[in-house]
Amino acid sequence: MSDTAPIKCSFLHKGNDVVLNGRPCKIIDISTSDINVDLTGIDILTGENIKGTFLSTETMQVPVVMRTDYQLLTIDDGFLTLMDHCGSTRIDVKVPTDELGQMLQDAAENGRPAMIVVIDCMGESAVDPYTIQWE
Repeated sequence: MSDTAPIKCSFLHKGNDVVLNGRPCKIIDISTSDINVDLTGIDILTGENIKGTFLSTETMQVPVVMRTDYQLLTIDDGFLTLMDHCGSTRIDVKVPTDELGQMLQDAAENGRPAMIVVIDCMGESAVDPYTIQWE
C-alpha cells in the first residue's frame, strides 16, 4: 500500500490532509489567486506550521493516515507499551518530548489508565495529543 495518493491542488479544501514540504499536514488555511494556491497546514505528527504556494493545476499528494486506539500499559526506555482492543501489544511509539510525554510518564508510573490514539503516516508514528482519555 502506498503512503500517499495523488490529488489536483484545485480540489483541496480546509481540513483536508496533504503533503507539504514532505510532511503530512492538515490544511488550516487556503487562499487562491488566478493560478496559485497558498496552503498553510499543521504537521499532523509534530504540530509544526508549514506553508507553501502551488499552481492550481499541480498534482499534490494526500497522505494515507491511520488512527488506532490503544491503552497505555507502561513506558520503557523512551517508548510506550500499548495494547489494542484485540490484546495485541505495540512497543515502537516514542514518548512525546513535551508536556504530554510527562503526563503519560506520570500516568504509567502511577498505574493511571489512559486511552490514546496513535497516528501512523508516511512511515512515522505519533500520539494524537487531542484524543487522550484518562480513565
